[in-house]
Amino acid sequence: MDDLNTPEIGLAAWADLASVRRTIEWVGLDDKRLESSQYTGANVIRLLKKIGQADSVSPSLGESIGQLLDVMAGFDGADLEGRNQILIAARGLLDGLVSLGELGARRHDLQKKAKLSKPEGRDRRKRRTPAEAEAIAQEAKQNAPQGEAPAAGADDGGPPKAAEVEEQPPSSSEETATDDVVTAVAPEAEPVERTLAQELGLPATSPGPLPMRPPRRLDWAHPEGTGCSVEELRSTSDVTEALISQNIHTIGDLLSIPPVDHICFRQTHLESAGGENEVDVTDAAVGTEHEPLMVRGRMISRMVRLTANGARHEVVLRMRGAGVMRCLWVADRPRGWSRWEEGMELAFIGVPEESDEGWTIYEAEPVGIDGRGSGWLPQYEFDGVDERTMRDLIGRALAGTMGQLRDPLPSRVIEHWRMLDLDEAYRDAHFPSNKAGRGRSRLAFEELLLLQAGIGWRAKSRNRERGIAHRILHGLIGDLSTQCHLSLTDSQEAAFSEIRRDLKSSQAMVRLLQGEVGTDKSAIALLSAGVVMENKTQVVYILPDAASAERRFLFSESMYRSVGYTPLFIPGVPNRGQLDAI
Repeated sequence: MDDLNTPEIGLAAWADLASVRRTIEWVGLDDKRLESSQYTGANVIRLLKKIGQADSVSPSLGESIGQLLDVMAGFDGADLEGRNQILIAARGLLDGLVSLGELGARRHDLQKKAKLSKPEGRDRRKRRTPAEAEAIAQEAKQNAPQGEAPAAGADDGGPPKAAEVEEQPPSSSEETATDDVVTAVAPEAEPVERTLAQELGLPATSPGPLPMRPPRRLDWAHPEGTGCSVEELRSTSDVTEALISQNIHTIGDLLSIPPVDHICFRQTHLESAGGENEVDVTDAAVGTEHEPLMVRGRMISRMVRLTANGARHEVVLRMRGAGVMRCLWVADRPRGWSRWEEGMELAFIGVPEESDEGWTIYEAEPVGIDGRGSGWLPQYEFDGVDERTMRDLIGRALAGTMGQLRDPLPSRVIEHWRMLDLDEAYRDAHFPSNKAGRGRSRLAFEELLLLQAGIGWRAKSRNRERGIAHRILHGLIGDLSTQCHLSLTDSQEAAFSEIRRDLKSSQAMVRLLQGEVGTDKSAIALLSAGVVMENKTQVVYILPDAASAERRFLFSESMYRSVGYTPLFIPGVPNRGQLDAI
């Protein structure tokens, strides 16, 4: 082992000679490799010259290297037969320097098999233990052809066949009779061929594709999402300044602007040029033939034409019963341009113009975010920005956030109430599919839920023994109802019952009373104040300004005086006397 670990020729020279030997053995495995090798001779000569230039090379080793250089000099230019002869001569010289056994390998004739590459990330099969190797040998022996007999010394115990029996005569030197010696000679069992996949323990087929990763979800106001500046929307400087002047700094601020109204454009049916009715006026929701209409068709081509004044974007639609429709944009690229593909059904709003070549719309506006909407266009009435520019900005902002917003509401709440996801809610709030208003309802639900959760958390953090328990007396409530002719509806009665239940407990109460305009929320507040006053405690009305406070005072003063209570009006900051009275 020491001789093998420390070669006489030195480690560096031995390593280079080992590389030469491996190269020669690899090239000589079959004729195809030998014929296709192009620079094997040059590479071997380079390594041999490197070995010969070393200072530690002995004279005998230098002579052998010189002989190898002479032999390999004509390898690259020789034919197949010549290369075989050169390899035989090179092997003879290398056997005295670096043998195959010294390399830790042995040369054997290999049959060409299918190549199978193994990915690095997959675990390799462990080495076989001696017990496993013996079990594999026994299995191979059992799978041998039935016409073959096992070797002599087997434990089968059966008699050998006559054709395989060779009788040996007794020795002439022995006088006593001995039994015949019977020897069973069996041919060698052929090894069972195993594929490379079986040797390495690999599966027969490649693994399937990895599952797609879910899209990355970002919180609201994230710097990479809705927290980006509105300057990222590629708007002009005057539009950006108008937005910033109205405290619209981020994309989230822009998406939070609610539309004032929506205009619905119904689809317009056109006929081919020269027909009886170019425009079906009964199907047009707005305007006449000189006002915008909505057309819908399947896109068959999309192109950008370079002109002297810049680029012109063009889309060709195939419309049902009207041939083709060309939509041209000269000023700027329309929103959703990068998402359009051939075969998509798109809708545009504009003024169709008829010519000999067919229908044409100049500077049409895509419906919805990218032309796949339903015909509802939002109106924002934003100072300093026209309506179409505002819709383009909202459409680009929605296109960049769709599928990326993380919903703050739990999934079970959304599924239970069958609400839209957050990104779909913003899309429906700006570009709705119908007039159901599911997007605005979803956003309103989230806002009120968070507000109620905050109020509940604040009330829970207070001292639970701080509140005053009130007795529910109906005398003052009946007097106020009779004088004001109050008659509560079912929803008003339900809200008033919950307020009375809270007033009866000793816990502090904070309650938000919400309702549409005209639902008479002031009547519930009036009756609730009557319950408190009948228990000899005070009621305070707090309003945002002096005008509102005075209007509320004038509304309720006469009613409270009629039942024996005197209200006090404080228009501004209370003085010392008013504070003492309170």
